[in-house]
Amino acid sequence: MRIMKITLRFLVLAIMTSSWIAASALEYHIQEGFDGSTPNGWTTVNTYNGSSDNNGVLEGEKAIKMKATYSEVVLPSVVGAGTLSFYIKPNNTFADASLLIQKSNDNGTTWETLQTIKADSSILTYEKQVLVIDDSESVIIKFLAEGGAGTSTLFMLDDVELTKLAAAEDDAQLASLTMNGIPVEGFSASILDYNLTINFTTKIPQFEGITNHSSATATATQLTNLQGNENERTATIKVLAADGVSTQTYTIVVTVSSLHIETGFGDATASSMSSTWNGWDDSNIYITSSVTGPGNHAAYDGTAALKFMNKNEGDAPFIKSPAFEKIKTLSFYLFVEDPRAGSPCKLKIETITDSIATELVSITESELTTDSWTKFSFDLNITENTNILFTPTIIGDWDGDMSTKTRLWMDDLQISADSNLGLSVDRFKTGNSTLKVYPNPVSEMLNINTGTHSIQNISLINALGSIVYSSQSNTSSINMNNYDIGIYILQIKTELGVSSRMIIKK
Repeated sequence: MRIMKITLRFLVLAIMTSSWIAASALEYHIQEGFDGSTPNGWTTVNTYNGSSDNNGVLEGEKAIKMKATYSEVVLPSVVGAGTLSFYIKPNNTFADASLLIQKSNDNGTTWETLQTIKADSSILTYEKQVLVIDDSESVIIKFLAEGGAGTSTLFMLDDVELTKLAAAEDDAQLASLTMNGIPVEGFSASILDYNLTINFTTKIPQFEGITNHSSATATATQLTNLQGNENERTATIKVLAADGVSTQTYTIVVTVSSLHIETGFGDATASSMSSTWNGWDDSNIYITSSVTGPGNHAAYDGTAALKFMNKNEGDAPFIKSPAFEKIKTLSFYLFVEDPRAGSPCKLKIETITDSIATELVSITESELTTDSWTKFSFDLNITENTNILFTPTIIGDWDGDMSTKTRLWMDDLQISADSNLGLSVDRFKTGNSTLKVYPNPVSEMLNINTGTHSIQNISLINALGSIVYSSQSNTSSINMNNYDIGIYILQIKTELGVSSRMIIKK
């Protein structure tokens, strides 16, 4: 029996030890091997994700190239930073280059340098660096590269890991705060109040918080009205700590802007629209701060511009927006680089609504110059969800020499919205009586049926915002034969109010 007891004691101890080891397994705030886009919650300045120097320890096919003469990689704010590890490969061409690893406990106001790595001509491959942070507070980690010349790469950064310290039982902090699954910019566990301005939308965003302690709970109360008063535009997340006593409430006040997008194309932190803005698609374009001709236009923040290229025969460049709601205006600037004699380029812009593409305009090379930016702006006033497609025609010789190919440059892109567009369409419906406008697209007669409601005024507005037709009679049709192909807004006023519909003339 005694032997059996000893055996049991050792068996129990072994089970307890095994359980303790499992419970003590490392938890990570960050494990990142990098793909083509900047990870959610990270911010970068003057970097590029390239596949030629991937280290390959963690999942991801690329690495971050930190470029001369200054570049940054800033990790999202975390609570309880344990050990930081990463792989670094210097460009040994620049002896003056250095990489600083810094941390901030005040949401980026001040920075403490934890380690400095100098470029070393003897290092030809990636080397792993391990740095013990051991900070239980809210922490932001930054990689800062300095030195070198031109736009050359100073350091390659890959396979970044940051472990998590165990949280206390009375910890009522959030480890992360997301809006529609995307980290809230500027989030820090120690900051409880947020005022967010978001791009135009009519869809109420959903906020979610993940607690720093796995046994704490977070209860979210969502905002109720994007166009309402401050209380209606406020969301809260209340955290109850694992001890069942300590609480903390995070408050988010949301303001909706009148813009879908307004960009001067940043600091070339990504090479494409799709890797920078959610929902965009593109091909054969490049965002770069090395702008030829007149240089960066700089109407909006950002030192870069977007370049359309034709790298290979048959590879047509394009950019395509998400399906934006209630588009009011579109504007941007263009110039052409190295136009080729006998092979003029152009930029076709189309709107796509309900899978129907309609050409808005084709801008020809004759409207552009090589030494100055030309502004183009359009009043669209589209009520339905609509994509905007930019497709240039760039004829090249495809001889492998990119320096001789025509390029088309874009900068300072803005797409605005109007929350009042189409507001009264639903009010037009009473019982079984609904506004009907058909056929749409239309080539000849446009029929209008308002049911039992009399038309007091009707207007047809073209894409430039000009009224091309107006009547105060109770008309039932408009002859579209004499109008150009394109997009129009039909506005109809009855005793119920004003209703707007987008009309496509084909």
